[in-house]
Amino acid sequence: MVASNFALSASLSDFEVTTLSQHAVWATFRSMTADPSVKSQKLKPGTVKRIFSYGKPYKTHITIFLLTVIVEALLVVTTPLLLRELIDKA
Repeated sequence: MVASNFALSASLSDFEVTTLSQHAVWATFRSMTADPSVKSQKLKPGTVKRIFSYGKPYKTHITIFLLTVIVEALLVVTTPLLLRELIDKA
């Protein structure tokens, strides 16, 4: 009985830590977008080109990742539609 209470306590604390760390990331993001000096910043010419140059060696991996995300999104959308058809016409 004591062991199960300890396990429950440990899992709750892990959940709380995860929630707090996710909240901290979101709070940081929101603080950056709330700062007018950050919002008004313009990218210097060549910045986007330089960022893409960092990803150039990983072009194949990025392409596979994006295709996987697209296929997964299509599966998420089509599964309920297929189930609806199955239920309505069965």
